[in-house]
Order: sequence, then structure tokens, then C-alpha cells
Amino acid sequence: VPAAVSEVFWDLSPDGSRLVYGEFAWGGGDKITIVPLVVGDKLEIPLKNWTNLNSVSWSADGRSLFLTTLRREGSTLLHADLNGGVDVLRDQEGRWVRTPLPSPGGSLLAFALSATDSNVWLIELK
Repeated sequence: VPAAVSEVFWDLSPDGSRLVYGEFAWGGGDKITIVPLVVGDKLEIPLKNWTNLNSVSWSADGRSLFLTTLRREGSTLLHADLNGGVDVLRDQEGRWVRTPLPSPGGSLLAFALSATDSNVWLIELK
């Protein structure tokens, strides 16, 4: 995939006051940006040692974020504070974690796993 190919991902905060977004790009996509929708300056949050970010969602209380990364061999589900501190929640090989979504009370986190399987068969004709 060429480095110029990118896709924006975003989420609205639970109280509707802020928008968080990032841009996926192979070998890039290592920061997210929070934009206040009423008053204030935007905040860029670099996520040190993490690239290929491809989705983001707010925590139920709006104090942190859930993110996913995309690699050819799998993906990682991350929890990040608004200062750029990151914890790994799940490292998934062979499948891709998609679209984390916290429950309204914040005690549960739903996400999708996707996979692509390919099989090749060799049949000898006689």
C-alpha cells in the first residue's frame, strides 16, 4: 500500500463537546488530535512507539481513549490517556481488532475481530 493512501477515523466525546480524530497511513498515523467544538485550542497527542492507528473511541467518562492499530500480521487494542500514555489491552495476531465501543457505564468494552482466510489446494490430475 503506498504511503500516500490514508483514511481519517474519528469519534465524538460522550458529552458532545470534543471530537477526536486520527489519520491512518502505513508507517505513519502515530498521533491523534482532539478538537473542542465550542471554545479552545486543538490538542495533538503523539502516541510514542505506536503507528498505523486505524480507529479511536472515547471512554464512557470522556477521560481516555480506546485505539486500534493495523499491521499486516494482526492488530493491537490500546487504551490511552489524554497525555499520550498507552496501555496494551489486547495484541491480536492473524486477526484485526476493529471499532472498540465502551458500554455507557464504562465497565465493558465491545469490539469486532475480523480475519481473512485463504487456502490454496494443489490437485494432481491423472
